[in-house]
Amino acid sequence: FAPAQPPAADAWTPAHRDALARYGAGLFQARRDRLLTAAAAFEKAAKDDPLATEPLKELIRVYSQTGREPDAVRAARTVLERDPTDAATAHALARLLHDLG
Repeated sequence: FAPAQPPAADAWTPAHRDALARYGAGLFQARRDRLLTAAAAFEKAAKDDPLATEPLKELIRVYSQTGREPDAVRAARTVLERDPTDAATAHALARLLHDLG
């Protein structure tokens, strides 16, 4: 069983490239504690590449840090719909739901 290979860089669509750039910008902003700007970048990245889960995983963290727990729960559920074996996201969702009561 060989791991799936990512597509070659020349096979990426412009939307995918934009999503990668926005994801990187979001990481940059999040590391500098500019959480609202980071959230906007991750949201755009998730919109540009609807199959990607990484921007949504980062949104879970950013949303929970900014007090947007219902949005974090929604993002976590979306990630788990796409990848039910993601234990870290399942744990984050359980934590969020516990904190919300």
